[in-house]
Order: sequence, then C-alpha cells, then structure tokens
Amino acid sequence: MKTRTRTRAAGEGTIYQNIKRDRWEGQFSYADPDAGKSKRELITGKGQKEVVQKGKAFKESRRWVVARFK
Repeated sequence: MKTRTRTRAAGEGTIYQNIKRDRWEGQFSYADPDAGKSKRELITGKGQKEVVQKGKAFKESRRWVVARFK
C-alpha cells in the first residue's frame, strides 16, 4: 500500500534530496521589489531538518515576501 506524502501550502517552498550532491535542498519563492519579479532562493543542508530550519529563518527574514506577481 502506498503512503501519501504531505503537500506543502503556498509559500512553504520545495524540499527534496539531491542524491548526486548528497545533500538536501530547499527552494523558496520570494518577491523582489526592485525587479518587480518573483525569485527563488536555494538553501542546502546535510539533513532535511536542517533545510527546514534554514527555510524558516529565511522566511522570517525581512526580505521574504510570498511572490504574488502576475
């Protein structure tokens, strides 16, 4: 029987394991007010929990805003 994976809400980013680099990676979208476009920040770590913690710190930083440009 397959187990269902948890989906992430908007703004929570994408976290996955990069086997070639032997690292966990997370990508988080944010709005760049200078360019007027959305951008993605790549965060890496040795473990999934480390990437989640770094992602939370990134989201709490003053430059993170959920990208809502059209």
